[in-house]
Amino acid sequence: FLTVLPRRVFIRIDGTSQAREAFQWAACNLLSPEIDEVFLMLSSKYRKRGAGWLGVGGAWSLKDLEAERIEIECMADMFQDECIRKGLNSNKVRVDSGSFQ
Repeated sequence: FLTVLPRRVFIRIDGTSQAREAFQWAACNLLSPEIDEVFLMLSSKYRKRGAGWLGVGGAWSLKDLEAERIEIECMADMFQDECIRKGLNSNKVRVDSGSFQ
């Protein structure tokens, strides 16, 4: 007999509208509760450079980083609730954005 292994789907969450749109598209068009396991990859849009942090508009403070962390956590919780409603197994994973070279 044929066994279908779980398919692991990774969705990056960085607090942007594109992340929200990607999740909504995947939830409606791609994900299947019978075979999919969803990994919500929480990732900052900021990069560490030396002693500071850089974002799209330049340097950012620790206050900015904390506000972004809270925004990403809230978005991830919302996505995880949506996975539960759809019967999908989901996991949240924090990803270090690494150094900006």
